[in-house]
Amino acid sequence: MMEARPLSLALYLYLCLFGASLPAIEGLKVRTDGDVFANQGDGNVELRCSFTGIETLTQISWQRIMNELGESITKNVAVYNPQHGKSYPPSELKDRVQFRSQDPETDPSLVLFNPRSSDDGLYVCEVSTFPTGNVDAKVNLTIIVKPKLNISFIPQRLIYAAAGPLEVAKCVAAGGRPPATFAWTVPSWLKYSEKTVLTTEPDRTHTATSTLQVEDRTWRVNGMLATCHISHRAFGKPHDLSTRLEVMYPPEGVELRGYDHNWFRGRTGLLLECKAQSNPDPKFTWKMANGSLPDDARPKGAILELAGPVSEQHNGTYVCQASNGLGTRLAAVTVFILDKPQPQERKVGAVLGGIIAAVLLLVLIATIVLLYCRSQRKKRTDRPLVPAGKKAFHNIPPSPDNLQMRYVEGSREEPQEGAGNVPDEGREKTALQPPYYAVGELEYADDGPEEYHKLDGTDTDPVYRAAYYGHNLDRESSDTGAYISPSVHYV
Repeated sequence: MMEARPLSLALYLYLCLFGASLPAIEGLKVRTDGDVFANQGDGNVELRCSFTGIETLTQISWQRIMNELGESITKNVAVYNPQHGKSYPPSELKDRVQFRSQDPETDPSLVLFNPRSSDDGLYVCEVSTFPTGNVDAKVNLTIIVKPKLNISFIPQRLIYAAAGPLEVAKCVAAGGRPPATFAWTVPSWLKYSEKTVLTTEPDRTHTATSTLQVEDRTWRVNGMLATCHISHRAFGKPHDLSTRLEVMYPPEGVELRGYDHNWFRGRTGLLLECKAQSNPDPKFTWKMANGSLPDDARPKGAILELAGPVSEQHNGTYVCQASNGLGTRLAAVTVFILDKPQPQERKVGAVLGGIIAAVLLLVLIATIVLLYCRSQRKKRTDRPLVPAGKKAFHNIPPSPDNLQMRYVEGSREEPQEGAGNVPDEGREKTALQPPYYAVGELEYADDGPEEYHKLDGTDTDPVYRAAYYGHNLDRESSDTGAYISPSVHYV
């Protein structure tokens, strides 16, 4: 037991002296960004490096261990020694590289000026210490190279019997790093597909080619607009290139126009036109199905002029032949010359349309008038017959007796004598003549007058029977034989 004590004491002393430095030595670390991207010829690029946990720095060096071709190399591009300072050995990067800081011991990062595509490769930041040795970290530098863009159509012969898609356009992004990607825009009705082929150039740039394939083998593809969208890391947004597609096809839709079934003897200045679609453009040939063309016929490409005056010799079937080397199509029309012109047919559709429009207009006007009349009638019906707080009395035009009576707030004024007024006493009463009547007792139903009577009990004139008063008017017996007007007075 006594012999083991010096060993324990020695271990204790060793730990006290050197134990504090062990974590720093064991914790020596070098860090970099790992992957760095830079645009070719676009400013500068920084290869950042940092280290921690060392006691004695002996040297910092940057090495290139793989070039742009993927070949393994080992070349020093920058070195720092605390006693000797900075050094930049001869290399393809000389004069374009330097340490970022004046004191690499605090910041060993490297700056590369005016990066080129040939600078692409694998770099190492190595830190040498004593007594630990060398510790490093790698940086993979990728120089982004903008590709050269091009788009073109691929002229195709449209062969209907052939199977498979039809290649109609090609989009190329050449000499780029990394390779470009593509997307296409075509009319929505067209079925298409796209295939991309990638090739690597000797300088490790890439050429990408996208081919537009049309699934529908139709002549309608000709002249269609196709847009190629090219995306690349060097672009802020996709670049768009457009082209008109070209598909060569035989004549389609051949037809003859110009004959209106009213060619009559003596008519002049007639012509026939041959319509066709093809690529390339067709050439036209005119002939008769049963003989030669009339003497006044003048073929001018797609037009056949007939100077006239036409006669029976112009009867027959006219044939137009359209050809463009890919195929031939025919169109024909049979012409019959009339003795006299036919009357022009009336445009029944236009006439019927005018009639219908007129009828609809009349219906609209009648509807507007009807609605207006109903609204006016409703206003008159809704208007109260008797104002609030007033009483209504019927005034029949006065009789020759010229006796006047009026009611004011429920009271009655006695007849007044005056010019033209004769007291009733002692005066012989005469029979009344229409439209004058004596007022009898009025009988009312709940919703208005039920009947009107004369003094003698016979029915009143129909005009007064038609009158309707919706308010429960005060009734006064006419004992004195007074006569009042059918109009209503409000007091």
